[in-house]
Amino acid sequence: MPESEFVYVTYIRTTPEKLWQALTQPEFTRKFWVDTVQECDWKQGASWKLTVPDGRVADAGEVVEIDPPRKLVLTWQNHLFPDANAGTLPPLTPGLTRSSLQGPSVMTLATFGNRNA
Repeated sequence: MPESEFVYVTYIRTTPEKLWQALTQPEFTRKFWVDTVQECDWKQGASWKLTVPDGRVADAGEVVEIDPPRKLVLTWQNHLFPDANAGTLPPLTPGLTRSSLQGPSVMTLATFGNRNA
């Protein structure tokens, strides 16, 4: 099966720098992502994880590419629901990019991966 892709675009009235902070700093992710916290050094090759309030790892992966505040590419695998990663569904590789567009920031989340890998 060919590589699949899902693209989701959100327009946010903020600066790229503030959007970057909201996506990478624990106090923001805790507030806006249902009390979850991301843990990462935010450097290329660094591991990252998203933990839920009871301490379990929800998602984890690695920083593939990083260019603050413009681009963040992560590998991503779900750990809370093992069936989501079973069978013919290998870990997907989401890429997250942002850019400024006359005032608001544009956040594009592109999830892509070869389902038969």
